[in-house]
Amino acid sequence: MVVGVLPLSVALFLPRAVESLLREHPNVQVQVVDGTYESLVQQLLSADVDVIAGALRAEAPPAEVRQLKLFEDELAVVARRGHPALALPSPSLRALLAWEWVVPLPGTPAAAALRLAFEREGLQPPPGRLRASSPALTQAFTLQTGHLALASRAQTLAEADGAAAIVPVPLPGTARHIGLALRGTGEPAPELQRFVEHCAAAVAAVLPAVAIDKPAAPRL
Repeated sequence: MVVGVLPLSVALFLPRAVESLLREHPNVQVQVVDGTYESLVQQLLSADVDVIAGALRAEAPPAEVRQLKLFEDELAVVARRGHPALALPSPSLRALLAWEWVVPLPGTPAAAALRLAFEREGLQPPPGRLRASSPALTQAFTLQTGHLALASRAQTLAEADGAAAIVPVPLPGTARHIGLALRGTGEPAPELQRFVEHCAAAVAAVLPAVAIDKPAAPRL
């Protein structure tokens, strides 16, 4: 089974779901690949990828693609523990421009969300002097250099070590459906159906602690 992953939020549930599937099906092999939404959809339609995990697109997907929502997440501004931004009595986007940022790559939904959030306040977004697409690298820059960044609210709250914290500034319009995209034609293989169920179970196990909306387990 080949699982395509998109940045943000998937680390919250994907490792637990894959491990559960491998324990249940010892003969199944799982390959995890990353890419852009557009490239992964093309691989999904050509059967080079079996399922995509990550942020679902608000616009209608191709007719041959079925999207299954697992939960709703939103973006948040994050900083490392002890960052001066966390001590602001009334943090605002304008005040946060005083610090360096690591921003998403152009053309991504996260980059569009960041731009719109600042434009709603009549502000220019942070300059893109440092850009990263990898959540792991973004977090590394945040923790090691003190840059501010956008991250999954649910994933930040669920991080065991708590090295990063959310700057309490509202980011309206950044809510996203996180879930799975699969081919909409034909019956899924039994192990793929079980993978979907394990993803839903992983979400249910993790998200009560961070109070993020989650629906019932999906069925194909």
